[in-house]
Amino acid sequence: MLKNARSIRLVCAYIFLMLFPLFSIAQIEAEWGKIPPDDLKMEVYPLDSNAHAAILHESGWLRVKSNLSNSFYTYHLYKRIKIFDEAGFNEGDVLIPYYHKNGRDQINNLKARITLPNGQFYNLAPSDFNRKNIYGWINAISFSFPNVEKGAILEYSYVLQSENIWSPQTWYFQHPIPTKKSIFKFENKSYFTYVNLFQPGTGLHKWTNLDGSVEFTHGDTKMYADKDYFVIENVPALPEESYITTMDDYRARIRFQADEVKLPDGKTHNLLTSWDEAAKKLIEADVFGSFYRKKKRLKAAYSELKPLLKTTQSETDKAQIIYYYLSQKIEWNRHYSPFPEKNPKEAFDERVGTDGEIGMILLSLLNEVDIEAYPVLTSTRDHGRMQTKYPIISQFNHLLVLAILDGKLHLLDTPQPNLPFGQLMTSSLNYTGWLIKEDVDEWIIIPPSKSEETTYIEVSLNDQGNAEGQLKHRSTNYAAHHERILATTYPEGNHWQEKMEANCIITNLEYTNLNNLSKPLQASLNFEIPKAATIINDYIYFSPYIIKPYTENPFKLEQRYYPVDFPHPFSEKTIVKVTIPEGYILDAFPEHFQIQLPDNKASFSFEAFQSENVLNINQTLNINTTIFEPVLYKELKELFSKLIEKEGEQLVFKKTQ
Repeated sequence: MLKNARSIRLVCAYIFLMLFPLFSIAQIEAEWGKIPPDDLKMEVYPLDSNAHAAILHESGWLRVKSNLSNSFYTYHLYKRIKIFDEAGFNEGDVLIPYYHKNGRDQINNLKARITLPNGQFYNLAPSDFNRKNIYGWINAISFSFPNVEKGAILEYSYVLQSENIWSPQTWYFQHPIPTKKSIFKFENKSYFTYVNLFQPGTGLHKWTNLDGSVEFTHGDTKMYADKDYFVIENVPALPEESYITTMDDYRARIRFQADEVKLPDGKTHNLLTSWDEAAKKLIEADVFGSFYRKKKRLKAAYSELKPLLKTTQSETDKAQIIYYYLSQKIEWNRHYSPFPEKNPKEAFDERVGTDGEIGMILLSLLNEVDIEAYPVLTSTRDHGRMQTKYPIISQFNHLLVLAILDGKLHLLDTPQPNLPFGQLMTSSLNYTGWLIKEDVDEWIIIPPSKSEETTYIEVSLNDQGNAEGQLKHRSTNYAAHHERILATTYPEGNHWQEKMEANCIITNLEYTNLNNLSKPLQASLNFEIPKAATIINDYIYFSPYIIKPYTENPFKLEQRYYPVDFPHPFSEKTIVKVTIPEGYILDAFPEHFQIQLPDNKASFSFEAFQSENVLNINQTLNINTTIFEPVLYKELKELFSKLIEKEGEQLVFKKTQ
């Protein structure tokens, strides 16, 4: 049976290969403005009746060319989108980013058109396209289709010309909405050769044909992938949901990276050599290795630090002194860039810099006091995971520092207020980093530590339904870092007010260890909530959760095709003590509940017991690992559903007289 199935697949592959030459470049793009009547009449996407919109056709070409004066690439995109309901109207707002420094990128031949269900159409005018700066050297053209309505079809296309031939434009086959057909063609007529960084997406089964081409299938989804030609049909939507690094890690896409260049004189230069060679070049670079390896680069900073450093012989203490000094002396401008955009000394003098500039300063000062320290390049969670096969430096966007202190390894992030020494930002928790060290080719693990929160609530009710009590909150690690930022930003406690009932009155807010970053942060406050309970005849209905960590389930998809990726393990415990109103008894006792995922990857427990006139409630959520594969998605979703269900339950008190 398997042998017959294999034979059938071979025959199909041969038929496809015989027909493949018919797919000329001119046939890749659908004819502009020629909308098939069936597409205009379509009211529901056949393969996904819940789709608010769908891409009926998209196509792209990427052509790289060289001449005697320069090399460049031309990228052409065409897209046709069908709108099914109002929730899909946002597809009518388009943003096209590009890099504008020194005119490196140019967008030309931009056109857009909307065709209504009755066949009437509108072409956008040049004045409808707006250019704006997003940040730094990134600009964008934005436009909105007019008169978007149910059943409308949107078309737009443009040509991007760029000199960034090292890493040309990425092509995505998969989007938040389903795609009927996506076609991509790559042509290289340049001095460069490229490696193909193809990512098929999730859930597709691979089949290799005799000619080396590859097919991927899963249900109605079919993809043909050659080295420079790709066709995929019936691609399901891949909507983004909570707890993920970046969707780029899971969307089907194709990237090309320059591998070597063969110049007209016949000489060939390798661009992707080895990690060792790449590290050597960075160590020798003026704005990188040579800066932090050479002493006396930051005389003003060292002169201020010298009296403090004399107080200890411990390398750990010295590193902490330098770290906390920088956290107060120089502000991170929230710009990720592992390589300094200006001389780090200038950044220190100006008291503001990128993470790369501040990291270079930290490395330089550690080296000044003879502490062994090395740069570690990584990619933040929202920037995407890294591949280790090719030494592609552009995949990194963040700089960490690995220091050897009193014989122990310490990984340090960008020094900043509220971030303890040795703790990384959650954005840095992307599992691995590349250690730059002479004669060492090593990827290190970036370990997350567990974060813990405990909320203790004592609340009393009177027979008028008014509540008053005290709340205490204790947090560690990442939870404490987040809370310290809020406490610094809102010293009056506004963020606590937002977490509680709208009419809640907060008094006596106090913090313990707010500035002692090495210890857990504790907060305490008193509260009053008028009319916190509902009184109906002889019954009082009251929700004991003054603060609800989750107001809705973060997991809403019927099926998730990519993992749930928490940045770190965490534990959230809530303890509530409710004093029962005088003259009342508890009418129904809350049911105990417990759920645990396989291998104790996650658990949720709820228990209640009464002691005299006090009802005690203990609730604990534990996320003990970071990655949950799609097979566990429904169980994890159910766990959070039960948590929210329990938090939504009301206590019912019955009058005794």
